[in-house]
Amino acid sequence: MRSELNISSLIIVAAGFIVCLLFNRYTANDASDAMYVLLALGLLIVLRHIVTQYRIRKGYFGNNEYEVRSFIESNSGDSK
Repeated sequence: MRSELNISSLIIVAAGFIVCLLFNRYTANDASDAMYVLLALGLLIVLRHIVTQYRIRKGYFGNNEYEVRSFIESNSGDSK
């Protein structure tokens, strides 16, 4: 698991949000539900990053086998 913020995910969510805004502006249809979903996804991405950073700073990250394996796989050159 990487600790940096997943910028590509945020860019995709922001692009979707902009498309929904343009859709609302230039059509008679309402896409506000989709905007709320995209906003929630963006907030969840940022929240995941904040929680991971907190756990790394406090030393809580990597205390179980799953997290250690995930960390090793993401940082090794032999990973798929």
